[in-house]
Amino acid sequence: MASESVNTAGRNGRPLLSPWQLTLAGAAACFVAVFLSHVNSWIAGVTLDPVLVPVRALLIFVGLVLAGSGVSLRLRTATWEFEERAVSAALTSVAAFTVILGYLALDPAWDSIALLFGVLTVVTFAGVGLILLPRMVRRVVFLVLVFFHFGGILTAVTSAPPPGSDAPWITRQLWTCVYRPYLQFMYLNNAYHFYSPEPGPACQLWFYVKFTDGTGEWLKIPDRKDYATRQEYQRILSITESTNQCYPQPPSDYLAGRRYQAGNLHKPSIKMAPNLPAAMQYRRPYPSSALMVQSYARYVARTFKSSSDPEKEVATVKVYRVLHQIIPAPDLANNTDPNDPTYFWPYFQGEFNADGEMLTAHREFNEEGKMTQEDDPFLYWLIPIMDEPKGRDADLPTNAKSRRANFDIVDYCQIHAEDKSK
Repeated sequence: MASESVNTAGRNGRPLLSPWQLTLAGAAACFVAVFLSHVNSWIAGVTLDPVLVPVRALLIFVGLVLAGSGVSLRLRTATWEFEERAVSAALTSVAAFTVILGYLALDPAWDSIALLFGVLTVVTFAGVGLILLPRMVRRVVFLVLVFFHFGGILTAVTSAPPPGSDAPWITRQLWTCVYRPYLQFMYLNNAYHFYSPEPGPACQLWFYVKFTDGTGEWLKIPDRKDYATRQEYQRILSITESTNQCYPQPPSDYLAGRRYQAGNLHKPSIKMAPNLPAAMQYRRPYPSSALMVQSYARYVARTFKSSSDPEKEVATVKVYRVLHQIIPAPDLANNTDPNDPTYFWPYFQGEFNADGEMLTAHREFNEEGKMTQEDDPFLYWLIPIMDEPKGRDADLPTNAKSRRANFDIVDYCQIHAEDKSK
């Protein structure tokens, strides 16, 4: 707020801009958008989405801009007297309700924007409280928020355990119990973790899109050849990294046994990686990462077109979160390709329909908290791409050439996806 009023009067002495008029106009625009979101349900047999969706999106955008402009103008022209602050708080509350109206007008598929609007609503109502606080208390609150933010960055840096040791106990407790939701939402984990202590493997997403005629095609993002610059490729990697937040707990012996048995019963069999601990082969994602996978699957199902026939309809999408492991130094010295298929570790994330609903069996609980349905035995498990010897007498590989002479690449991910094109 300003220490004194800013003159916004026109030639006739009337204000050129009224904060209340701007904010109420924004609320009205979002209210109309809410009304338009229900029009389709009132008209049977006719869809007006091609017209109503763009109009609704425009009304939401205009409404929020008007409400934000009204709040901005009010805070720049009002004084710090309590009566003035009370009016400013009331105006900001109306702007918060405008955001709620915008949220209600969203299409159910716009889940990312819905999350943004939800957070914006909370921030706006928090701003109402800050406006009403005395100046000294308000400064203390700002200082606490600044310390909280940089404390979160400190835990992001120090929560990654150094080689051969554990992260500090207090850091792990603060990151798990306090900071994790904030850091994940603000996406402050990856950048501060990347070189603390060593960079980890890059994350990709592989989608096997199956069409209604039974055929299927792969979509793998990001693919380096699809991007003209390395910078663009690295930025797309940050999108897939949003699916890479997983629980650290290893699987129980029961889960590992189910995976082993299911792999043996599958025709053809789908083996587990023989030299890899079960804890590294099972990575259950946090709910936030699972939600991102669901959102990406729905987007792919609605936008992906077959290269052979763009008119084909998508039936299902299988999603694999793939870690591209960094090539070990000895393999690099033996002239092994860093993009060798065996360095890609696909973890099955589920099969989804065109609306983003998971078709793969997953955990469900009743009202008493008892599990009524278990996970599919392959869900969240590594579906490996492995070297397998061509015969019992195959020699151990000494370089890339002898490796391919004595070993075949077996792609169990392709088998699991039921891709019969190869």
